[in-house]
Formats: sequence, structure tokens, C-alpha cells
Amino acid sequence: FSVRDSRVERVTHPVNRFFLLTAVISSAAMILLIALAYLNSSRPQEAAAGITDSIHAKWVGSSNGPAKGDILYGNDDTWNLLSGVIKMEFAYGAQVILEGPASFKTTAPDKLVLESGRMTAYVPIKATGFTVTTPSSSVIDLGTEFGVEVDFAGSTNVPMFQGKTSLLAGVAGNVQATR
Repeated sequence: FSVRDSRVERVTHPVNRFFLLTAVISSAAMILLIALAYLNSSRPQEAAAGITDSIHAKWVGSSNGPAKGDILYGNDDTWNLLSGVIKMEFAYGAQVILEGPASFKTTAPDKLVLESGRMTAYVPIKATGFTVTTPSSSVIDLGTEFGVEVDFAGSTNVPMFQGKTSLLAGVAGNVQATR
């Protein structure tokens, strides 16, 4: 029985650093994209308001506008009520009646953007701070009943029915008066 001496020679290949760096960066970018997609899709939208009543509501461009019982989320979707009346209750407790024609967004459980139209709000003490933003002002409620009218040029009228509000006139960053 004989044992042979066998040696294995190692063959080395030079590593191209550019290709190695490209592979590492590409892998990191792919992991980052997958993580961002997962985080973005798993984050639930926040319910801002629910439609509690709707009387002859007709919506611009769609017959599938929100109806009684539907939830509106805090996002940048603009709703265009052509005619009729809807009543909404915001998650923080404010109750709003909108009369068509009106263009609006529900951006948060305590915020409404009224681009044009007429609305009335009842804001109980627990919902103090409810804010209605218009193209020319922001109305911050201090526990009251008030109305907001915005014409198509963006001019705002705020009739007070009871209580107090804080009115910031002017576009963001250029406040003209505080009341």
C-alpha cells in the first residue's frame, strides 16, 4: 500500500473592485427599496371623518362620491360636491354640514380644507382646536358654532353663531391679521 503526495494548487483570480462595489451598492439599494415599500404599504390611513347624513348629494365627475356611512381619510383627495348637503362627524368630535357646490379635503381628524363652498361647524369642547383652512385664511375653533363661506375667488367670510374662534387671515407664511 503506497500513499502518494498530492498537492492541490490554489488558483486565485483577481477581484475587480469596481464590480464588487457595484454589487454591494446595488444590494443595499434593493434592500432599502423593499423596506420602504413595505413600510409605506403597511401604514394605515388615518380616518378623519365619517359621512353621517347625505341629502340629495351629487358629486362632480363621479356618481360614486362618498355616501352616508362612508369614511373619509386624512389625505389630499379633493371632493367636489356639486349639489345637495352632507353632514360629517370628524374623529375628534366636530360636526360639519357642507352645502353644494363645495370643494373640500379632510386632511386630519381635526382639520378640513374648504377650497370653495359653504359649511357650518359645531365644535364641542372636546374638539377645541378644530381647524378649517381656506385659500385665504385659517379658522381655529375654540369650542363654538360657526360658519365658513369661500367664494370661487378664495375670499372667506366667517359668521359666528356662538362662542369664539381664532382667525388667521392671509396665505401661509404671510399672515395679515389675527383676531
